[in-house]
Amino acid sequence: MRRTLLIGLGLILAFAAFVYLNNTNQLSAPRPGKPTLLAHRGLHQTFPSEGLKGDTCTAERIYPPEHAYLENTIASMHASESRRSDAISVVAATVPERTSSIRSSATCASAASAG
Repeated sequence: MRRTLLIGLGLILAFAAFVYLNNTNQLSAPRPGKPTLLAHRGLHQTFPSEGLKGDTCTAERIYPPEHAYLENTIASMHASESRRSDAISVVAATVPERTSSIRSSATCASAASAG
């Protein structure tokens, strides 16, 4: 029993060391030049979490917008560009109407908006 406990503890410590060493910047030299600014695609919408299931379409449950920088909107991308970001992260998809759409979830086809 004691040997199993020690082996388990050793594996946990080895895994923790592996995670730390793979995520630390202490082992690499600083990059020359200025940092790259990657802008996210905007802020997400909030929704009530009561009664959520694996197949619940949260796009049907969202609260009214609380800000102007919604995820995957042209306004959020313009805001990123105006702040001189080097790159912008977006998600693009084709909706059933065969038009282009920029949205954060490809699972809720009924909530997709053509763009």
